[in-house]
Amino acid sequence: MIRFILTCIVVIGFLVLSIPVLIAEWIIGKFSPQTRDSSSLKIVLAVFRLCIRITGSTVAVIGEENVPRDTPVLYIANHRSFFDVLLTYVRVPRCTGYIAKYEMKNIPLLNCWMRYLHCIFLNRENIRQGMKSILEAAEEIKNGVSICIFPEGTRTKDTAGSYIQSIAR
Repeated sequence: MIRFILTCIVVIGFLVLSIPVLIAEWIIGKFSPQTRDSSSLKIVLAVFRLCIRITGSTVAVIGEENVPRDTPVLYIANHRSFFDVLLTYVRVPRCTGYIAKYEMKNIPLLNCWMRYLHCIFLNRENIRQGMKSILEAAEEIKNGVSICIFPEGTRTKDTAGSYIQSIAR
């Protein structure tokens, strides 16, 4: 429980203390979007690695050598917890945007970092908007950014578990 609390403190502290950094990243992005992308990625990766270290987690990856490093990749994974994003993000070899639920767009500061990291907000209620998001993801891949999607649309407990949350409500 203490590790969870420490992780929450780090994440909330990062979001609050990063306000000046976000402003600097915005200015950098006006002159050089690639530089902003690179620096945003390095900053967020450092925070994610710190969070993983705080939790005491050991990450074992099997088959990572099969992931192309010189071309964008479409990652598709199960979504078991919020920790999935941290674990996957620190292992991908290049800038990767995530398909996130549209509601994440309403979280101050976090939505700025997500946009800087090429995340795409998917409106699950509006099929047309959802299709636009998928096309936007395809465009990101064409532009050299990998994309990660959790096609279940939400977190699942386990395959034999007592419930599976559906995106259809």
